[in-house]
Amino acid sequence: MYLSRHVPLGNGPPLGEYPDFVAASVVIVLCLLVATGAESSTRFNIFLAIINICVVVFITVSGEIYSCGKLFDIARLRAQNVLAGA
Repeated sequence: MYLSRHVPLGNGPPLGEYPDFVAASVVIVLCLLVATGAESSTRFNIFLAIINICVVVFITVSGEIYSCGKLFDIARLRAQNVLAGA
């Protein structure tokens, strides 16, 4: 009852107000990539994995550089208290 009143499904038009050309082009490119064969699809997956790793490393390094040292002292003290209670 709650969801049907506050989150109605199917009350809008079946399509959006305008077509999403970026999403359509991404889908077409990925379909063509898969259609070309397993080798190119594997290379594309490796490329995306490398980008993913670079983003994670960038966020980790920038977090280490721009973080507040006081927060790490609080975390260290909490960890010591947890270990002391164990």
